[in-house]
This record gives sequence, C-alpha cells and structure tokens, in this order.
Amino acid sequence: MAETFLLRGARQLLTLQGSADVRRGAALGDLSIIPDGALLIRDGTIVEVGMSRRVENLAAARNAKVIDATGRVVMPAFVDSGMSLVFSHHAEEKNDERLRAGLPHTSASQRSDILDAVRALKLVSKKRLILRATSICDGLPRLGTGTAAAISGFGLDETGELKILRSLGNLGTSQLEIVPVLFGANAVPYGTTAAKFIDDVVLPLTRTVARRKLASIAAVRFGPGAFEMESSCEYVAAIRNFGLRSSIFSQQFETDRSVELAIQEDAISLVHQEHMQIRDCELLARCRTVVVLTPAATIHMGLTRFAPARELIDNGAAVALATGFNPDQCPTYSMQFTIAMACRYLRMSAAEAIVASTINAAHAIGRSNTIGTLECGKQADILILNARDYRELPMPPGLNLVHSMIKAGRAIAN
Repeated sequence: MAETFLLRGARQLLTLQGSADVRRGAALGDLSIIPDGALLIRDGTIVEVGMSRRVENLAAARNAKVIDATGRVVMPAFVDSGMSLVFSHHAEEKNDERLRAGLPHTSASQRSDILDAVRALKLVSKKRLILRATSICDGLPRLGTGTAAAISGFGLDETGELKILRSLGNLGTSQLEIVPVLFGANAVPYGTTAAKFIDDVVLPLTRTVARRKLASIAAVRFGPGAFEMESSCEYVAAIRNFGLRSSIFSQQFETDRSVELAIQEDAISLVHQEHMQIRDCELLARCRTVVVLTPAATIHMGLTRFAPARELIDNGAAVALATGFNPDQCPTYSMQFTIAMACRYLRMSAAEAIVASTINAAHAIGRSNTIGTLECGKQADILILNARDYRELPMPPGLNLVHSMIKAGRAIAN
C-alpha cells in the first residue's frame, strides 16, 4: 500500500513551478511562492500542491501522516551540479602552505594537484575509497543536498577511472542520489601530449563507460595544462557519438574558445567560467548549455576574478550553481555557503541563487524531469528550513538552516 504524507503549514512554499525549460532572465528569480502552503506526497511522488486549507481537506489527505512545517520555508532539495566524491589524497598541508603564503592557484598548480591525486588513488583499494566517500555522502543530506553530480578525474587511465565510477555506483542511498560524470580528460599526464592521451586512453575509456552505462555525461578540462581546442573538439564530438552528453570545464585562469565549442557540440554544461567574456554571455543566451558557476571554489583558490553571473543572467543565459567540492580547490560541500557566496560576490539575488541551485542545476545534469521543483508528478525531494523567509538563506554563511529533508518521500531528520 502506498504511503501518503501531508506536509502542511509552510509559511513560504517555494514550488518553482513554471516552464519545463531551463530558467533564464526574469524567470530565474521566480520562485512561485504559495503562502501557508502544503504538499501531498504518495509513494515518494508529489500528487497535490496548494494552500494548506485546500490540500488538507482533500479525501486523499484524510489518513496521511502529517509533517508540520508551520512558520518555516519549504523548498526543493539542493542539486549540487558538480563535485568530487571519490578520492584518496589529502590536501591539508598544501592548502595551509598556500593560505599562509597568500598564493593563488594557477593552471600549473591545478595540474600538479590533479596528478598528485592520481598517484595517491593508485595506492588505495575500492573498499577504502567507498569508506571515505560514505562519510561525505552522510553529510550532504544534513546540509540539504538531495542529488549530487560526482565527477571522476583522479584516475586518468581505464583502471583508475573505472574504479572511481564503480565506487560511485556503490554510494547512492535512499538519502542521496548520485549522478556519475566521467572526467577522464581532467589533465594531460606528464610524458605525453593531449592528442595522444585522447586517442590512446580517453576515447577507449569513454567508449567503455558508455557501453557499460556507468555515466551519462563525460567532461573535458579546456585550457593550459589540459586540452586545447583541437583535441577538445575531437573528444567532445566523440562523446556525442557515444550517446553521452558533454560538459566542459574551462576559463578558470584565462579566456579561451570553450563557449564556441559548447555551442557547436550542444554541451549540457560549461563549468567555472571566471574569465568568460561579455560576448560569450550573449552567445550563450541562444543555446541550451547551462553555465555552472562555483563561487566557493573561486574564493578558496584565491582567484581575483569571479564569473560574470550578472551579465550572464541579464543577457538571458542559463545559470546554475555547484560547490565544486574537492580537497584541493574547494573543501566545502555546502550549497548554502555556495548560495551565500553567489549572492555576495556574483551579485545574484537570493531567489536567483535558489533557482540556480535546484531546477537549473537539475537541467545541468540531465535530471530536470524528476527533481528541482515542487509540483505534481515530481519526486518528493524537499527541504524544510529553520527560516521564516527565503531571503534568510544567504545571510548567515557557515550556518546550517536545514531543519529536515525529505528524499523521494522519505523523511530525514537533521
């Protein structure tokens, strides 16, 4: 028999109901708020949305278990559209040295960090990788994240990358959905060239991942120390031929032509983009690619230039947010902190940051048909906040406002 829940009394129910398309421009700030809102949930799916006095009087609600949200904000659970979950290295000493010296990350230090992580991963068993990642997975729902796109990228050969992806396949729980992303083209190892590495390692690896259905998205890092236009073009075209969607990590340290490639190959997302030009913002308004911004990573890396979020939004481009969590670039997996940094440094409104962290982030990882909004037919991934107004969310960076979360209709206490 299907289990039915009635969530009632929300001071602000942020439904984000609206177009099924990714949200842009003014729509990015539309939360579709219902005061004194209620949700009826049956067998993990939302079946009714509306004001409490209407929903609680429905025949279907008579024997439902009641979740009292009186006085609180209720919204969709966060979707983290880009983070690392499976790794074996530690970066405390390196981070401490950089912070004391005031040294920012560079493309060279990023490549060095990645290759150090690759060496460390080779020494650790899949069992130990899963054990460490599980502790992170346990913390994500307590901070409000119901779905996370988890990249590989610390293997850089078939053995290592498959070990990471298989570990990710063992991590999904009833509290957290994980969307694996192949990042075999994360950096170019020493002793080879980008073109040779793509041909000899990355293309065969991606073919294997596609055939075994270990990921639906494959990513490439564009720029110095990684892959330039020619090798990236070859790879991104191959990703599409393998039946996967492509994601491009680029423009962290310098301007490049990655936007041109993303539009040409219909990439699902562009990630980071601190050095994106205004002309790129205008071009992206006319394509489906979602720009995933990582302001918390920008801050931790000591970069002085932030992605042009305001220009992207005002030009009509699709914008999402992600933590960018990994030990080297961003040692936080709090979407609440990411929202606070987006509002402070990217000049996003609280409403825009919320939409970018839910439905737009779901679009960026190909999950918008099931999560990201609170409307009939969607999976019941819901946050209940210790807040009376949604605009409180970015105000106390470092504090956790999550009272409780519901994942696929299952209540999780904080």
